Amino acid sequence: MVNTHVKRGMLAGGAAVLLLGGAGSLAYWNSTDVVPGGQLDSGRLAIDAAECDSAGWFVSNTVEGVSGEAFDPDTDRLVPGDEVSRSCTIRVDAEGDNLRSVFGVTGGGLGGTTMAVDDLQVEGGLSRGGQEVDFGQPVLLEDGDALEASITIAVPLKADEVDNDSMLRSIRLGDITLTATQATTARASG
Repeated sequence: MVNTHVKRGMLAGGAAVLLLGGAGSLAYWNSTDVVPGGQLDSGRLAIDAAECDSAGWFVSNTVEGVSGEAFDPDTDRLVPGDEVSRSCTIRVDAEGDNLRSVFGVTGGGLGGTTMAVDDLQVEGGLSRGGQEVDFGQPVLLEDGDALEASITIAVPLKADEVDNDSMLRSIRLGDITLTATQATTARASG
């Protein structure tokens, strides 16, 4: 017969093994809950210059008293003293908070121009709400903003020269690329 003390010791040892989980580890209290992940969406930054495709040219000449008359490059011809200009609206398609952009411009060269390029004066600009946008400086953008782009080419008078070698020449303006890049600085103009 097995001693009662031995039986009780074996039962106590078995109970201890069960309480320890059978593998030598203790069972601790624990609790779990779920923290929802959710969805985060990014916005966008796009500019649309489609309206510039149909923007016309206008001519001014202070000597002749002409100001802002329509100029058709297919049929009209420039004379010294003319300034031709073109402007159009560029639309901003933006979604997101705290979106600032730096504008840059490339292209617009006078490649293939047969008139002396040194004689021409070419100026361009970008404005919003009547205020000039500084290229390279951050600008706070909102969806639907309208930016006005303009370019002016002037054929100067050469009053001190008898022969002006700009007759029967052409001006070929290359495509102009306007770029909006998200700014990496917190400073922004309105």
